[in-house]
Amino acid sequence: MESIENSFLQIYQQSVTYEKLPSDQNKVDYIKEASLFKEDLLMNTKNLFQSDKQEYIIIWGDPNNGQDNENAKQGLISRYPFLKGRIYKFENSKDFRNYSIEQAKRNILFLVSGTFANQYLDGKSNLEWINNNIREQKIHSKSIIIFTSMNTVKKNNWTIESLQQKFKYVTQLTVDYAFLFTSFDKMIFNRIHRSFIQNSHLDYYFRSQNQDILNLFQQPTSHSFQQLQSNIKNLKSQLDKLREYVKNQEIQAPLTLYLTKIDLEKTVASIEECFTQGNKSKDDKIIAQNFIKLYTTESSVYRILNFSLNTMNLQVYNYMQDIFKLFSKSIYLYDDKSEISEIQLYRGTAIQKYQYDTMYQEFQFNQKQKKPTFITFPQYLSTSSRKEVAQKILSYRIEELKADSKDRDQVLNEFSLINKEYLKSQEFREAYKVVIWINAKFDCKNQFKPKFIKQISEYKNEDEYLFQPFQSFRVDSMQEGGSPDCAIEMKLTYIL
Repeated sequence: MESIENSFLQIYQQSVTYEKLPSDQNKVDYIKEASLFKEDLLMNTKNLFQSDKQEYIIIWGDPNNGQDNENAKQGLISRYPFLKGRIYKFENSKDFRNYSIEQAKRNILFLVSGTFANQYLDGKSNLEWINNNIREQKIHSKSIIIFTSMNTVKKNNWTIESLQQKFKYVTQLTVDYAFLFTSFDKMIFNRIHRSFIQNSHLDYYFRSQNQDILNLFQQPTSHSFQQLQSNIKNLKSQLDKLREYVKNQEIQAPLTLYLTKIDLEKTVASIEECFTQGNKSKDDKIIAQNFIKLYTTESSVYRILNFSLNTMNLQVYNYMQDIFKLFSKSIYLYDDKSEISEIQLYRGTAIQKYQYDTMYQEFQFNQKQKKPTFITFPQYLSTSSRKEVAQKILSYRIEELKADSKDRDQVLNEFSLINKEYLKSQEFREAYKVVIWINAKFDCKNQFKPKFIKQISEYKNEDEYLFQPFQSFRVDSMQEGGSPDCAIEMKLTYIL
């Protein structure tokens, strides 16, 4: 884990010259703020990798103690080895509640049976008691999962929608082992579609992995364009393998919408063309510009690129790694000739309701503890210096998230029914319109800075600044989610 921690922090250890800051006073203030930002980030990240306080635990309530429950417990441990010794099962309500209060400051996943959820103590059902304590921030929890029998579901006339109307923090109702594991994938790893990641969750995505995936983005000088051009000779085969992997593993993600054979063939052709287009001398600068311009075009390329990153699935990353290297190297090499060192940026996006609400809860909890909250965007992050551009893009993002266009329905039919039903479900489609404000401060000579790509973009009127993947941002404020029709705001700080 040490190598991953070092890699994650590497981008913040780049040499900083501060030569182009607006004034001497601003230079002093910036150096002080940058130092505090990095100190908070360092502390946040070291806690992430070294402290048990950030670990998930499962508190499970079920009056039955049969073999089915033991099988489910062993199945969870087998799938997620780090849960060994962290699943605490209780058969009576009093012990369950007492232990939940004792562990209130840890990251708790509540798992309850239908019978246990309905049991009363001190005038409240266990389900109501858990939900109220999460809402009132007396317990640091992400979700309540109800794992029960079909008979109990029918007896109570339960649906996930009816439950969430009364108990906001119920995130899953399931009667099947497979869906139970899918629930934990979403809560712990969430390999479905991740718009952003709390830094306190990064540990789980990269736990026990020998390959340091972050180096793909943070060491762009370690591979030349010539090497990468040689690597992509088998790109079509790699993307075909990616398609089969996503299909066979039934990965529930919008990535599947852009894995048609036509999309993949066009992607391969577009990438190969970037090496030759207007570049008889094989100039690296022209290659870099070609790749950035390709990213900004309305095609399947940027969707495949970012939707792959949003899965947070390391096998998907392995199939895509040469493409990631090409685009990250291009952004790193591109000279935007900008001497700006501080700018207000904006991004309009659709964020799934359960992701945003979980983030809001963690932010509120950290505020009370007077601790900073950091998030990371796994994708290449497009932003604009104009707020009206971000607001205009909001509607596009919502439609893209819904994934319900007729021309893509056939694509869904090629994959599993589970995937199709998920992408059409209310759970996936329910999203907030979010305008993200980013107060960005950086040394204008640092090549890891967000690049101003207006001159080579297909959409010059968007005044776009493009960030590399896996950049950390401090959350300064965020509005609580409300009506899906009303835009809400989240304000971040980025310092490099």
